[in-house]
Amino acid sequence: MTYRLSDKQLSELVCIISIPKIIETFPDYSPSSRTIYRRLGIGLFALGVFVGSLVWQFGLVFAATITSKFTNHKVQQEIQYSGALLILVLAIVLILW
Repeated sequence: MTYRLSDKQLSELVCIISIPKIIETFPDYSPSSRTIYRRLGIGLFALGVFVGSLVWQFGLVFAATITSKFTNHKVQQEIQYSGALLILVLAIVLILW
């Protein structure tokens, strides 16, 4: 027999008993399709963040390699400070917005 619990029912059940006890009590529990799609969406989002971060890091290394050939240490340091300041300002704007 397959049990179908709504997300709300499951969240309320977790507050009452432990997760291993839920698995023991409902061995045939089948999550709703909404829960499955939500989990899939979270996984795809995490994968996208990871791949985007990897591409960003390779881009930074590539840009640093190219600019190091025609700039000195002082200019590179100013570019780093400008980038850090830009990230900080954007983070503050996103938090306050």
